[in-house]
Amino acid sequence: MKFWIERATGKLCFMLSARDLDICQGDDNHCWHWVSQDDTSFKEIAELLAVCRLDVQGQFDCKLLSSGIAYAVSFRLKLHESPRGTDQFDRGFLLFLRRMYAWVRKPVKFLLTTPWGDHQESARYLSNTDAAVEKEGYQLTPFRHVEEGWMEFDAGRFVVEEEDNPGLIKFCMREWEGGYWKGGLLLEGVKIQPTSLAIESTNANQE
Repeated sequence: MKFWIERATGKLCFMLSARDLDICQGDDNHCWHWVSQDDTSFKEIAELLAVCRLDVQGQFDCKLLSSGIAYAVSFRLKLHESPRGTDQFDRGFLLFLRRMYAWVRKPVKFLLTTPWGDHQESARYLSNTDAAVEKEGYQLTPFRHVEEGWMEFDAGRFVVEEEDNPGLIKFCMREWEGGYWKGGLLLEGVKIQPTSLAIESTNANQE
């Protein structure tokens, strides 16, 4: 985990690495790899090779946050443009295309539960991010492009209540209802920052 003070608010921001999260089948090398990239904040990030059940969960202690401040919890993700170590004529490339196609077949669900009983759930297609999800029965997950192809998807937003021990927030990213095999996804981690910064970043991308 890393943290820093944001100058605009004077508040702490946090970033949990992929290693800090509970990744279903994350220790199976046929499903996930741990790789290094120059455009990330951590020594290792998680690379999804092939899973049918995508399920990534995490939690964070609210006592590290400022009471009365609204925060956003965001998964930091990136889709591969091409698979590692393959070319357009080999079988690996065809499998890669098939698994990438899953991201336009079903939206990924993002969930957040607070210690105060608030439960938020939304969804977004990772590949066709403008596609509607209302027919799936979900609200559209707020998201924004950041840099180098990375995107941040908000699992939810909340305000820390004034308590001595406020408890844990829990968050999740999942998709298994479609039954499609998925791959070609990079997961750096989860960012927790004041909502004002997330909104400012989103608006900047829309201009």
